[in-house]
Amino acid sequence: MGASVQSLTVMVREGLEALLIVGALLLVLRRSGQAERSPAIYWGSGLGVAASLITAWLLTTLLRRLPFGHEVVEGLSMLLAVPVLFSVSYWLIALSQTRRWNAFLQQRVRQAVGAGVGREWTLLV
Repeated sequence: MGASVQSLTVMVREGLEALLIVGALLLVLRRSGQAERSPAIYWGSGLGVAASLITAWLLTTLLRRLPFGHEVVEGLSMLLAVPVLFSVSYWLIALSQTRRWNAFLQQRVRQAVGAGVGREWTLLV
């Protein structure tokens, strides 16, 4: 039961983080007067959830068929997690100041809006 509680805790935490990011993107769109582009954020969120469910299904299927699959997937996940976590940590530290973060988001929104893009918002999320 301990592992299940830990897994549930991680999933809830990650879900809340994703919710905060989507909320921040929607707020930036609204404040920049581009609220009509919000459906792209929702579509991107939905596609992300669908991709997550498909990945979970594929990994579950793979783990059931391979006798050593669990250990291999766990090892590969750890090896891939290290560079991802280091790069994201570095990126977050570099953008830790609120003013710089807001300026960064506003610049990206202006670039996307100026280019008249819609699909990019979907893929951003």
